[in-house]
Amino acid sequence: MALKQAVLWGVLPSNPASLVRAPRTRPREMQVWTPEEARHFLEVARSDRLYPLFCLALSTGMRKGELLALAWEDVDLDRARLTVRHTFIRNIDGEWVLGAPKTRAGHRTIPLGEDVVQVLRNHLGEEERWFGPRGKGQPVFTRSSGSRLDPSNVARIFHRLSREAGLPRIRVHDLRHTAASLLIRQGVSPKVVSDRLGHADVSFTLSVYTHLYDDQRQQAALPLSQLLGSDLGQAGRTSSPSCNGCSPFCPAVEDDLPEIQTEFCPSLVCLCVPPGPGST
Repeated sequence: MALKQAVLWGVLPSNPASLVRAPRTRPREMQVWTPEEARHFLEVARSDRLYPLFCLALSTGMRKGELLALAWEDVDLDRARLTVRHTFIRNIDGEWVLGAPKTRAGHRTIPLGEDVVQVLRNHLGEEERWFGPRGKGQPVFTRSSGSRLDPSNVARIFHRLSREAGLPRIRVHDLRHTAASLLIRQGVSPKVVSDRLGHADVSFTLSVYTHLYDDQRQQAALPLSQLLGSDLGQAGRTSSPSCNGCSPFCPAVEDDLPEIQTEFCPSLVCLCVPPGPGST
């Protein structure tokens, strides 16, 4: 960026970096848990203090920094929703501090399921029993001392519980991908998934999770007769309402019927023409 600006200012005749080819990088293969694996993990983690955090991660797809920055004033249990206003990031000195969400879309309101609300109510009661009333500025997820959690401690506990559950090793951030995959497999629209995750553009959601939409693509391969509400097997065949359908060659002409042709059709309101030579 500085070199481009130098060219614009006339300090440099050209940008030497423009001749450099960036090395090709292979995208990291996404690792997610199946619904059965995620359910088993929560069963194993139920007795851990961070159980509410993992429940919220899997149900909302929030980033780890957003979960750790969450304060009780951001959570409205009565209206079953929370608002993401901050994230937990490192500053230039290496200290963990509260910062703005990653993108403008990261500042969002997320509806919560009934069971998740109950988990948070129970968690709030436990926090108040240990640390007193929890109000403005008080983090939702804390250490045993009541201070805000450290991200490295969350990762350590998460990997320990994963090992105890005998599950494939994934990162804490992959809980976000798992949450997205669970929503997609439930048929939630890409736009809703994108809003819930805080993506700036739904096209990004589609590009990241495109392989997870394969099932929905297959489900879209509906028979045309189902789409049109008619049987294509009858397409091109005409008949009168009174025709018995005795022959596929019946032109259903409601006209005076020659006696010789009534033997092909017991109906007296249609004209059945016997198959021509070579017909099958």
